[in-house]
Amino acid sequence: TLSYVSEDRVRQIAQETQDIYVPLAHRLGIHWMKHELEDLAFRALEPAAARDLERRLKSKQKARSRYIDEVKGVLSTRLAEASLSTEVTGRLKDLASIHAKMQRDGVSLDEIYDVIAFRIIVEGGTADVYSALGIVHAIWRPVPGRFKDYVALPKANGYQSLHTTVIGPYGERMEVQIRTRDMHRDAELGIAAHWKYKSGKLDSDPDDSKFAWLRQLVERHRDLSDPNEFIETVKIDLFPDEVFVFTPRGDVIGLPVGATPVDFAYAIHSEVGDSCAGAKINGKLVSLRHKLVDGDTVEILTHARQLPRKDWLDFVVTGKARSKIRHAIRAEEKARSRELGRELLDREFRKAGLSLPRALEGAAILELAQRHGRGSVDDLLAWVGYGRIEAATVVRELQGGAAPPEPAPKRRLFGRAKEGPSAGLQVGGQSDVMVRFGGCCAPLPGDEVVGFVTRGRGVTVHLKDCPKVFELDPERRIDVDWQAGARDEAVRKIRMRVRSQDQPGLLAKVTKTISAEGVNIGAAIVTTSPDRLSEQTFDVWVPDVAKLNSVMKEIRKIKGVLSVERLRT
Repeated sequence: TLSYVSEDRVRQIAQETQDIYVPLAHRLGIHWMKHELEDLAFRALEPAAARDLERRLKSKQKARSRYIDEVKGVLSTRLAEASLSTEVTGRLKDLASIHAKMQRDGVSLDEIYDVIAFRIIVEGGTADVYSALGIVHAIWRPVPGRFKDYVALPKANGYQSLHTTVIGPYGERMEVQIRTRDMHRDAELGIAAHWKYKSGKLDSDPDDSKFAWLRQLVERHRDLSDPNEFIETVKIDLFPDEVFVFTPRGDVIGLPVGATPVDFAYAIHSEVGDSCAGAKINGKLVSLRHKLVDGDTVEILTHARQLPRKDWLDFVVTGKARSKIRHAIRAEEKARSRELGRELLDREFRKAGLSLPRALEGAAILELAQRHGRGSVDDLLAWVGYGRIEAATVVRELQGGAAPPEPAPKRRLFGRAKEGPSAGLQVGGQSDVMVRFGGCCAPLPGDEVVGFVTRGRGVTVHLKDCPKVFELDPERRIDVDWQAGARDEAVRKIRMRVRSQDQPGLLAKVTKTISAEGVNIGAAIVTTSPDRLSEQTFDVWVPDVAKLNSVMKEIRKIKGVLSVERLRT
């Protein structure tokens, strides 16, 4: 159906598929779906690169087919001689995975040797899998460091297989995967292979561990009220690779690559993570930023007075750790706001000759809180501390005075936008409010945005999916919208990255295209690699997201350009 929608919509759907549904299918172990979605997303996002790669691979298709048949014949014969009943298949790796390897390693197609993969499905048990591996290594020399045993240490999604890379016929590198028939069924169908029902309930007895991550996902969805934060947390947890570390008791804990002792602590228990004060790796004290590697034995040092720190968000990698740290930070921020609100109210009560402690014991202040949409008096105090309602307004209403019109407190609280770049924005329905833009995400007119009240500094505007948004208390959130038809003459700086082939004159074409769109280039950084690929990063000044999309669309039309993307600072 992508052929019937606009190019921008195609890219949006393809990017969403690549970011969410591809890793989700991988995490659930449904590999046929993962490969199909990945290929479709790659062809939509990088059509020129996909066509070029497909053309170059087809040029050697007949030779590769002969090579695959030859290797299958050798493997089938030798395995049969060892009395092993097997099914041997060979295939060219997916376009998306080949392209990803080229980008990741900075190499050309000619420098990727293991573009062909073979699979041996053994009709037997685990012992037969290792026997088949011995035969493969006896035929061809294995490549050092390229063996992975996912049978003894399965992936988090339950995937089991042996992976080895060998120097095959004619000096060609090739990957060989070896697994049993049951392991192959699990690899292709993933969690769906175990989806059984008993009396209307999921049969979790034999396959409890295979559903653990899915249950955690459902629980996290219940815990997080903000759908954007839930999606961001899920994206973090859809990691492709793991490291396996040990507790002091010898239990194995699987974590994503790049995990730190803080991630380990939260994987053990939320309370251990919250009170994590230090860590020992293999008996030696290390920084909490230390990255864990396979085989580490990790011991967490805790302290009763330790609290989660905001700078932990700079290095933790698991979704659980990030959500728990954010929750603790928001709770602490809310507590400070309640105290501030109490102080401000106490001051106003004394001015009016009233007693705040006495008022807090009565029912009137609770009724007032509920009238303003607050569930409790504590929530009302926090609102006063955040600056969402003035202390004087609370006192006036408790004394029986009429509440002022709704726009008035907002105007007095935030002030007029004499200096803030607020043209074209409506904050809580008001267009004359002081705002500033978050430097972390550089929102443009047309982007989906959200505002946060900062006492004395107006409203700070962020992109809805900006990571900083999830660190702030939702109580401070306020609706922000771009005014339809409003003119904003200001231009804003954003960063854009262009990946292309390293060709003479291509950089000139890119810069000429940007200038032809009436967009100024503030800075440019260009790097090249030995495989004749180039990466260009531009700081450009644009008025809105529509202009940015127009520039990026024109750049993608240039022959030799592989990808164009907007970067977040």
